[in-house]
Amino acid sequence: MIIITTIIVTLILYVVIRIVPFVVVVKEIRRVNYKDWVHIIITFFKKRAERNLFLTFMATEASIAGVLPQILKAQATIAYNDTKVSLWIDLCQNSEWVSLCIAIVIAIGYYRYLWNSHKNNPEDWRKVAEACLLIDEEYNFVPSRQWFEEQNAKQIKNLDKRYSEERNFPFEDMDFALASLEQKDNFWPLLKDDIYKFKESLQSFVRDFYKESANSDIIQNSKAVIDEISSIDGSVAAYKHLLESVINFMTNFDNFYFDSENYKRHDIQSFKYSIHEKADHLETILSNEWIAFKEHHTIIITGEAGTGKSHLIGDIVTHRKRNKKPSILLLGQHFTNASDPLSQIKELLDVKCKKERLLSQLNNYGVRVNEPVVIFIDALNENAGEELWKNFLTDLINEVESFDYLRLVVSFRISQRKNWFYDLSHNSDYAVYHHKGFEGHEREACEYMFSSFGIGQPAWPVYGKEFSNPLFLIKYCRNHERKHRPMFFTDFWETIQEYCEDTNHELAQKFGYNDSQNLVIKALSSIAELMVLAQGRWNIDFQSVMIRLSQDAQYTKSPNEFMDLLIDEGLLRTETYNGDTYVNYSFERIGDYFIAEYLINNCQSKDWLNYQWGDLTEALSVLVPRLKNKELFEVVEAEQKEEAFRGFIDSATWRDDFTEKGKECIARLKELKKYDILFDIILSLPYRMDKSSNGLALYDALWNLSLAERDAVWTVKISYSWSQKGEKLYNLAKWGCEASSESIKSISNDSANACAETLIWSLTTTWRELRDLSTHAIVNILTWHSDLIIPLLEMYHNVNDPYIQERLWCAVYGALLIKQDKEVSQRIAQWTYNNVFCKKCVPEHILVRDYARNVVEYGIQMGLVCKIDEYLLNIPFTDGSLPDDIPSNEEITSRYERDWETIPENERDVYWAQHDILASMAPEYGVRAYGDFGRYVFQANLNDFGEDVEMLSNWAIHMIFEEFGYDPNIFVHFDRNNNSRDRSHSKVERIGKKYQWIAMYRIMARMTDRYPDKDWSEEWHDPVKSARNVDPTIYPGRKSLNHQSKFSLPTFDISMPKDNKKWLKSWKYMPKIKDYILLTDEKGIEWVNLFSYNMIIYEPDGDDTIVRDLWTFIQAYIVDRTNLKTVCNELYEIGIQGRSFHENNEIYNVFTREYYWSHVYKETVCDKYYKKIPFSVGHKEYDNIIVEPAYLQYTLSTDDDVSGGDGASMLMPNEWLYNGLHLIFSYEDGVWLDHKGEIAVLDNYMFSGGHSALLVRKDILLNYLNATGKVMFWPILTERMIRTKRMGYANHQQNGGWAYMDEQGTIHQKFRCYEPSNFQKKCESYKTILKKKSDKYLLWLHKHHLIRLSQKTIIKLYYGDDYLM
Repeated sequence: MIIITTIIVTLILYVVIRIVPFVVVVKEIRRVNYKDWVHIIITFFKKRAERNLFLTFMATEASIAGVLPQILKAQATIAYNDTKVSLWIDLCQNSEWVSLCIAIVIAIGYYRYLWNSHKNNPEDWRKVAEACLLIDEEYNFVPSRQWFEEQNAKQIKNLDKRYSEERNFPFEDMDFALASLEQKDNFWPLLKDDIYKFKESLQSFVRDFYKESANSDIIQNSKAVIDEISSIDGSVAAYKHLLESVINFMTNFDNFYFDSENYKRHDIQSFKYSIHEKADHLETILSNEWIAFKEHHTIIITGEAGTGKSHLIGDIVTHRKRNKKPSILLLGQHFTNASDPLSQIKELLDVKCKKERLLSQLNNYGVRVNEPVVIFIDALNENAGEELWKNFLTDLINEVESFDYLRLVVSFRISQRKNWFYDLSHNSDYAVYHHKGFEGHEREACEYMFSSFGIGQPAWPVYGKEFSNPLFLIKYCRNHERKHRPMFFTDFWETIQEYCEDTNHELAQKFGYNDSQNLVIKALSSIAELMVLAQGRWNIDFQSVMIRLSQDAQYTKSPNEFMDLLIDEGLLRTETYNGDTYVNYSFERIGDYFIAEYLINNCQSKDWLNYQWGDLTEALSVLVPRLKNKELFEVVEAEQKEEAFRGFIDSATWRDDFTEKGKECIARLKELKKYDILFDIILSLPYRMDKSSNGLALYDALWNLSLAERDAVWTVKISYSWSQKGEKLYNLAKWGCEASSESIKSISNDSANACAETLIWSLTTTWRELRDLSTHAIVNILTWHSDLIIPLLEMYHNVNDPYIQERLWCAVYGALLIKQDKEVSQRIAQWTYNNVFCKKCVPEHILVRDYARNVVEYGIQMGLVCKIDEYLLNIPFTDGSLPDDIPSNEEITSRYERDWETIPENERDVYWAQHDILASMAPEYGVRAYGDFGRYVFQANLNDFGEDVEMLSNWAIHMIFEEFGYDPNIFVHFDRNNNSRDRSHSKVERIGKKYQWIAMYRIMARMTDRYPDKDWSEEWHDPVKSARNVDPTIYPGRKSLNHQSKFSLPTFDISMPKDNKKWLKSWKYMPKIKDYILLTDEKGIEWVNLFSYNMIIYEPDGDDTIVRDLWTFIQAYIVDRTNLKTVCNELYEIGIQGRSFHENNEIYNVFTREYYWSHVYKETVCDKYYKKIPFSVGHKEYDNIIVEPAYLQYTLSTDDDVSGGDGASMLMPNEWLYNGLHLIFSYEDGVWLDHKGEIAVLDNYMFSGGHSALLVRKDILLNYLNATGKVMFWPILTERMIRTKRMGYANHQQNGGWAYMDEQGTIHQKFRCYEPSNFQKKCESYKTILKKKSDKYLLWLHKHHLIRLSQKTIIKLYYGDDYLM
């Protein structure tokens, strides 16, 4: 019965299963049109067939599993009367295994069917797979790249104002920070160049100098360091050990140098400079703390409020995301005290797996992709803060440490309060990075932020330390952006007031109260009051502040929210300590001013300097004069006056004016010659309104001093980058160089004049960078305040320091060339002619004469019409006679040399300071061992005059000591610390070296007077050009104009074919030449490329891989259209292999804006070498075909100008292009305008920072060419090279041809490969063999009198064609 019932129920279910789908299908068919019926019916029967097959499969499996084993076993029973006999027949004792095997075979067949079905209908199976994957991810947690990216995007967005990818001042150690989080060594690419440079300097030292001292300790030490570098394995331990080795080696090397005998020191010195420079750089880069951080799995980033910790973490996460590195970003504000951090991380990430499995799965992902997974938690101090993390952070760190592919980076804020976070940040067991915002880069950060907010550079050159705080700077910029307020100088209290007023405006809009109530300042003042009443600023609890805010901010109806917004705006911060929350000012200095204001208004002066409030000296020194019209030192107690006076000096940075008592104090400092204090006050704000304490006051302090006296009290104090005075002048000069024309124009004439005079006095310095920067800064100021030029010349053109005279005239000349103003140029030229040349007051200095003369000539060029006596402008300016009292070699020795053995120990440094001048000034082949300056500078510049150079050197030495007043006792400390006898300018030079330069320039001037008719055209050195250094018309440090680049290299893949030799020969596979020559910019304007070097590089990873270079050289010429065919044919047939065609050389010592008009340009850039060139290819010359290059190459070396670091180079239009298109210089470097004021020609690098190329607008170029019957052509040369990365191996192949542009602007071209093919090589070989045999046969015929050859032919057959040439 059970079996029957089961069968009946099964049949009923079977019928239902069959009928229900049919009913559903019929129902669906009724809803759709007839066109879908066929599809539905086919699908139904297909599903039915698949279902039948499945049922058949299941039935077969069941029968095999149940029936077959029973069939394989049989039992027979025989009964006879009462006796039964049973017979067992067992066909197989392993029938179950037989059944299983048959079932597996059937299953394989069925799944094969399913596989074929899946290929036809993959969607169903994909859904099943996705469902399985979702279930697996839900409960097992398998992270993916997409998962990481989605998590990071969400949390980056939650950072809100704390991070902006678009407004992102570069973090200088970002590459090191990223490398510290990697599993593999990513420091090597950052370090290898400096390591190799140091290694090469040691190898040079070992190889070239001490071959005979192979066993000396220093040589062995050098070899040991070289070996260590060669075997470095990329571990942190190896880098640390290398740093120690470098430091120890330099100590040993210095000891070796100073222990060497005197005569050897000079030979060692050149190595000393090179090794020291490279070692210092290597020590600096190896000392980067991020290298050591790699040894830790956890890195702590900490810093004060607003320093940009969150931004730094956001930026690291963003960089890792771009590089496809797995990261997780979490915010401290989302953590509570509800559970342990790991559980909360699991919840924040919305992961369902167990928390113990979370880190394991993240580590597994890191193993899979071979990249550590980094968990970032920003701002641990927020929300739960210390209460949570004090109990759990160590456990989390330990858990992360247990996994190889996990890293943890956390950040939190610290302050002067010593809480748990403070202690943790100073725990040496952890890797802690103290982030200091923009500190050390304030100027660059301000420039970047002002630019990113669309704000012009400020009209003042120095910034307070608050500007190193990103939060303060961004808020400051945002407020100015909103109000469109010009950025004029204000003291710090006014800056605070503006900051608070802008914040108040925003909060007033949010809460709906009136701006005039100024609740923000009221709230901050109330907190100051609470701090004073509480006798300290570190223990104001949160509840006390909220009670007070409920009164001050009652109009907001939400004091808590008002408080939160004050914190968000960076004005206040909260801290948790021992479970209690305290409130403080976010910026301590802002708090200083509010507390000082409260004290001045409400407390007695004796309490003002009470240090329980903090150091309020600066704030009081600024606010007391504002509120009481007295200086702080006037009102405090007697015992506090010294401290108040220091505050008076320190606060001068923020004082635009002083009280009467303050001015009396400054005047007293001048009388007492307290130069240090006086200069500190003046340089703190040299452009302030008060003329007794701004840059104008330097004139009174310094003018009446002799050259040596001024250098002793002023020059040595400003010639160190680490000195306060030097740093302040450097900031002023840097601002003057880089401030926009709008910023310079916006300052008053008085402020500009004060800045200019301060910078003029800085020209005395021997710190080359400061001197060059100051020169460019003066140029920039005088360009836009040209009415200051004559007053400054009247004051300073006769100053008794030639260093000032030289650069002042240089700056004036540069300003006139940039200004291009006819009226100004004529006026200055007239003044110069009348006051310098007519009065015969021409300074005896070769450069001052050159600049002054050029000022007058430029005025004439600009239309000066008054009568000029050319004789007065030209040499000689003196009779050129030499002094009668030039000392002999013996007199020099007796006056200035001493016996070393007799010099007391305490006088030896003084001796060396004096001896350095004698040694440095010695020329070659003199009685003293020559110095680099004496031989390579002094002798090189004076030798061609034909005078005894050693005699002239003695004259210079006499000048230095007797006329200029050099005293080694005064300058010993400065000169010994800046000792260099190098041939050129050092970073900071000795005062003695300064006098050497002055003496040389004076003697050069006298020599030109002595030999006024000497022809210098064939000499190696032209005196004036060789003396020139800085170019006042271009600032090498000026950044590109940030326009969109007009030219970029064509996108082209040179990685194929993979075989390098095949790639070398595939010369036809290259970018189209048209893509190099014709360009179209974003506005649709067409440009023509006149000159560019173009290199496409394929560089695979790995130090031993082969690098591919595809180089294309573009240079344009014009030629008469009638000669084009000849030019093209010869370029193609003969070729320009090996760069054998004419190229314009780089031009030195001609200023950019002297091009095309000045005598120095015309003498240097002559037709023969630069402008009109007879066409020649190979050995063929066509004197009747003249080609004209379209470009000139301007170059300024780093030896001549150190202000920009890398010198300067610029591509310029040739003279025919400049005159033919009627171009004028733009105010912007590297840009030339047409008569409409539109850009016509540009140097693409100067214009945009893009690829270097000289470009001309196609429309105006075509008009010119068609009007003059000229055509532009390009002799094209390309080269393919394969090489190892360090150039141990290289192979190359060249090809070339021509391209030209026709009258419609279409480019035509033809190229060939210069390397002959294998067939050509074989043909040439056969041709050579045949020629030898034919020559031999002809000679045999001649010898046997069968033919008769001329003598010339016989010689040719014997010796070849070359013999007759």
